[in-house]
Amino acid sequence: KTDSWYLWLARYKIFTPISSNFNPNTYQPDKGIGAPLGYVVWMDLQQKKWLSPLQYEPSEGFDVLAKNKLDGYVVEMEIGLNLIKKNNLSSKVKMNQYTFLTTKWHLPFNKDFYLKNKPLVHQLWQKIAQYREVNTSN
Repeated sequence: KTDSWYLWLARYKIFTPISSNFNPNTYQPDKGIGAPLGYVVWMDLQQKKWLSPLQYEPSEGFDVLAKNKLDGYVVEMEIGLNLIKKNNLSSKVKMNQYTFLTTKWHLPFNKDFYLKNKPLVHQLWQKIAQYREVNTSN
């Protein structure tokens, strides 16, 4: 069943300054929202006209966010939570409950490998799906 053939269900959250009351339904950009350049979320932010005019990689973006110089920053939830912890930002940055995007992450297999190893690849995906079912909410 190929619909379960994914590694991780990635949830892209909007991280905001701790004092923010971000609401996606009423948001009007002030400083804008950042995201890693080239990510799908970056393009979605641009289309919504929410994108910050300045671009930052996640670590730098969270530092700028902690200084209240961005309205928010969109990144995969686990990455964002790790950045908060790693950089001691829990008193300055929080994760908003709004999920900006949910997408499945996959393992890439080149066509030749897949064609030569179909049973092995299918078994791998089955094991990953079983592990996810038991060990995560994904």
